Amino acid sequence: MADATVRKAQAAAAARSKKGGKNWKTQYVIWIGGSVGSIIVACLMLLINPDRGPFQTPVNDQGLITHVNRNAKTWNAGTSSFFEGWTIGDVKLLEGVGVSQMGGAVPQCSVPETAVPDSFDARQKWPQCFSSPI
Repeated sequence: MADATVRKAQAAAAARSKKGGKNWKTQYVIWIGGSVGSIIVACLMLLINPDRGPFQTPVNDQGLITHVNRNAKTWNAGTSSFFEGWTIGDVKLLEGVGVSQMGGAVPQCSVPETAVPDSFDARQKWPQCFSSPI
C-alpha cells in the first residue's frame, strides 16, 4: 500500500512539473510579446500624434491663450500678428540677452544720450520704436 501511495505522489509530481514547464514557456511568450507589442504601439502613437515640447508651441496657439486666460487674474491674453509664426522657443531667445536676428525680430532702436527729465513717455519720444504692439 505504501508503494501505491508513493507511485501516486510521484505521478502527481511528474504531472505538475510537466504542466509548470509548459506554463513557464507560455508566460515567457506572453511577456515578450506584450512588451514588443507595447513598444510598437507607443512608436505608432508618436508617429500619428507627435508631442510638441513647450519650446515648439506657437505663441499664437489658441489652446495656450485659453490656458493663460483661465489662470490670469488681472489681464487677458490674445493673439498678436507681430508674433505670427513664432514659437515659445523663439520668444525665449529674447529674454534679457538681446534681440535675435531671425525674421520678424524686434527692430533695434538707437537712442541718443540726454539728461533725465522729470516726466517721460518713451512712446511719445520715439514713436518709430512702437509701431508693432508686443
